[in-house]
Amino acid sequence: MCDHRPVVAIPLGDPAGIGPEVIIKALRDESIYRLCRPLLIGDVGILSSYVERLHLPWKVRVVTEVAASGIQGQLDVFEPPGVQVDTAWIGQVRAETGRASAAYARLAVEWARQGRVQAVAAGPQTKAALAAADIPYTDYPQLLAHVLGLNPDHVFLMLVNDQMRVVNTTLHLSLREALVRLDDCLLERAIRAAHDALQRLGFSPPRLAVAGLNPHAGENGLLGCEEQAWIAPLIARLQADGVQVSGPVAADVLFLQSRQYDALIALYHDQAHLPVKLTGFDQGSAFSIGVPLVFATVCHGSALDLAGRLEASEGSMRATLLRVAAAYSQPVSSGR
Repeated sequence: MCDHRPVVAIPLGDPAGIGPEVIIKALRDESIYRLCRPLLIGDVGILSSYVERLHLPWKVRVVTEVAASGIQGQLDVFEPPGVQVDTAWIGQVRAETGRASAAYARLAVEWARQGRVQAVAAGPQTKAALAAADIPYTDYPQLLAHVLGLNPDHVFLMLVNDQMRVVNTTLHLSLREALVRLDDCLLERAIRAAHDALQRLGFSPPRLAVAGLNPHAGENGLLGCEEQAWIAPLIARLQADGVQVSGPVAADVLFLQSRQYDALIALYHDQAHLPVKLTGFDQGSAFSIGVPLVFATVCHGSALDLAGRLEASEGSMRATLLRVAAAYSQPVSSGR
């Protein structure tokens, strides 16, 4: 009998962080297995230690090819050759774990690009470990662009919880640098990436709204001119092109109106992350959009200070696995 459940690759993220713990805890939810077949990518020793410490009667099965049984209680794990990790490194920033987390993610993206897995749900990385390993990117959207040969300015992050979806026009930049980078070309690419991603999920047509950059969306030029100078004209052009997008709307009002839209477009990191984390931090996911595959990660970091203490919440990882599997296997039909 053919098993039509998609294979979801799960790279551990930083093996020294809470990624392995929250992934194992999330996989205690049997509903995940009804939607997909999980295939973990990472260190078998790290995973086995957490299975033992969490007192789970699970078997850790090492696979040497892209294969996943989809049986709960059996962790199917692919361990990339040449990637060495030590359980003594848990909670530490090390170049070795930075290289490992990048290797896990790169492999998952390659498999998804080749169609060998149908989606990716990744554990959190540690930026300091990536930097220590001289990895030329600090977040998953940049990694995807690097592996897929895309322009990094064409790949964006969309945060999702049960209340809203928010796209980051700029991401891990200082506020000063973000303001320099923001222009109508970058914002248009973010809006169109959101529009295309939501269309693939069945939203027809997607309803989008753009946050203002300045307080009160500039207050007709009194508090800043960007809204009048280029944000509003861009939105008018996109509307004429058939994109259902509104704005610019004062951000403090827009996020209160989130249920009126299928996605909101934020202009800088904290404008996007604050409302999502305040309204559903433990159920949040971060999707990379502008790429030809389904890739998401959790809405939090690797929490090295919490690693190994068995106190980390798996809520975001569980939600991400469920959303990724559902996005691939059961696209919404009504669009809302």
